Amino acid sequence: YLNYTKISHLNSLTALYLSFDRCQGITDKGIQSLGLDHLKLLTTLHLHFDQCQNLTDQVLSQNVFQFQFLQTLHLRFRGCFNVVTDQLLKDLRIGSLTSLNALYLFFDGCKQITNKGIKTLCSNGIQSLKLLRTLHLSFGLCHSLTKKGLKSLFNQGIKHLDLLSNIHLCFIACDQISETQLSFLKKKIQSLNLPYLQGHLKINTNNTLF
Repeated sequence: YLNYTKISHLNSLTALYLSFDRCQGITDKGIQSLGLDHLKLLTTLHLHFDQCQNLTDQVLSQNVFQFQFLQTLHLRFRGCFNVVTDQLLKDLRIGSLTSLNALYLFFDGCKQITNKGIKTLCSNGIQSLKLLRTLHLSFGLCHSLTKKGLKSLFNQGIKHLDLLSNIHLCFIACDQISETQLSFLKKKIQSLNLPYLQGHLKINTNNTLF
């Protein structure tokens, strides 16, 4: 069992990997009591909450954005049907993590995410990450997403990231997004002629890999 006292004393820690997958007893209070905000020197953070249904969209509202030296952020909320909403994407305030060069966000099955959430995630977050080189976003089974969300992802997000060398986007089983629309998104990204991308661009939908 991890508690506030034990975590907060690890103030020289630079990498932290925590998995709470399928822990139905874990709540916002338990996560917030860890004292993650005391780990000021973190450069790598992995937090996995797959199928944790007793969390709310406030679970990370006091933690992630405290890390000014963070270079790699890996968040997983797969199968958290009622947890992740547009509000969580707003509260992450990823744009404050100005040292970030690798971002992995997995929201597969988070059905309350909408186009508005994607726009907020990009305009208030991703587009500010000028050092970002790796971007991996997974929104499989997010049925509310449409072409409008893809447009925001490009115009408010990817378009502003000149150093990207690796992009992986997943929209498996997003009913309102067609393969044609994703193919068009890929062409738009390629048209940016990002100097470091060099073919490392993947977009998934159903059984198709563009």
